[in-house]
Amino acid sequence: MWAIISNHKDLRFFSYGSLSAKAIEGVGYEQCQKDGSHEQIARELLISGIPLFIKKSDARDKALEWGLTGYKYIEISPSFISLGYLKN
Repeated sequence: MWAIISNHKDLRFFSYGSLSAKAIEGVGYEQCQKDGSHEQIARELLISGIPLFIKKSDARDKALEWGLTGYKYIEISPSFISLGYLKN
């Protein structure tokens, strides 16, 4: 899965239709590089309103549709995502 991120030195994510990226507490480059923590990262991103895309091309298409500049992508590989997983 892919998320749209800014080119900022700190990890910041774009949410639906937002032209500014935001940091998500507890989600940084270090956590995204670890195996085994991607389910928690996906959960935090979805709760925070950050879209996840199945294909990188889908993320690119959405970034272009939103008119974003200064962005790139990060891959997140959760082994599962469940709708019930979003409940607090």
